[in-house]
Amino acid sequence: MKNRFADDRLKVFINAIGYMVVWWGSVLAARNDFWWFGPLLAILFMSWHIASKTFIKGEFLVTGVIVISGFLFDSVLTALNFVEYKSSWGENAIVAPLWIGGIWLGFALTVNHSFKSILSRPIVAILLGLIGGPLTYRGAAGLGAISLTRPAIALITLGVAWGVMMWLMSKHAIIKGRR
Repeated sequence: MKNRFADDRLKVFINAIGYMVVWWGSVLAARNDFWWFGPLLAILFMSWHIASKTFIKGEFLVTGVIVISGFLFDSVLTALNFVEYKSSWGENAIVAPLWIGGIWLGFALTVNHSFKSILSRPIVAILLGLIGGPLTYRGAAGLGAISLTRPAIALITLGVAWGVMMWLMSKHAIIKGRR
């Protein structure tokens, strides 16, 4: 007899690891001008997600909204000159690079899985956004994939924006339905 609880926990664990592989792979590859590697990892992660039948009804819409919103958010950061990304678009790009879209896709695939318990608690989600959001950008800067052009202002802006985004996701992105 199969233990569904253990199976679900394994899928959540693999989901979290999958996102970490996408993030690290995207950032390290972008640092070395392999901008295409991050989106490839994200597509492979999404393919696993689909093949393992972990998608919940309605999750494609949530995933699409998060990817588009996140990519636009990072493009605004680029246009405001808060963040400079290693990019295939060139040095003076005003749009976020495609590898950032790959990271957003990887993140979106965690919302209703490995991040679900965090997002079900709005205060915890906000705190995670306030702290974790800026730390991921600082980490990417430390690894050489991005530059924070005005670090103090950028990190404060990122913290507030990520706090708000995590709150919004806690209110609207969690799908309560079954597969």
